[in-house]
Order: sequence, then C-alpha cells, then structure tokens
Amino acid sequence: MLKGRKGAYDGRGNAVLKDTTPEGISKALSDLGLKEDDLDGALYAEGWINFHCEVAVMVVRSTTGETRAYPATTAIQTDSICRVVLVPA
Repeated sequence: MLKGRKGAYDGRGNAVLKDTTPEGISKALSDLGLKEDDLDGALYAEGWINFHCEVAVMVVRSTTGETRAYPATTAIQTDSICRVVLVPA
C-alpha cells in the first residue's frame, strides 16, 4: 500500500501497489494523481494485510497536561476506505 504523507486519511490518498514492476508502480502513482518526478518524499509504503475491521481509541491532552480517552470505536473498511464507525466498539 502506498500512502501519502500529507492529506491521506480513511483510505483517501492511498493506492494499492499490486506489484513492483514499472507498470505496477506507474498505475499506483497514477491512481494517486502523481508522476515519478513529483514524489520528493511524498509517499511511504506499508505491507498489505487483510483485515475485517479496525479498533481505534482517541486520547487527547489539554494544554495543562490533563489527558482523556474517548470510548473505543470499530471502523469497518470497504476498498480501503472507512465506511462505518460503530460506537461503542
């Protein structure tokens, strides 16, 4: 999976790299709207895994150092994009 370093979230700004042939790389970059000359550290790669859902917890800290955790959520993905969020997980 190729992922944009900026502006990528919930599957947006990501492209599946099916193989590392020049054609496969060009296809993934094209899906992201990029050309090889445009990269300059704009992407990173992650290994591909099959999963059914993602469990997430958001923890925040105030300017005074107080922390708070919000309830866990379950995010259900379709085509690498978050489509459903269930609370509580």
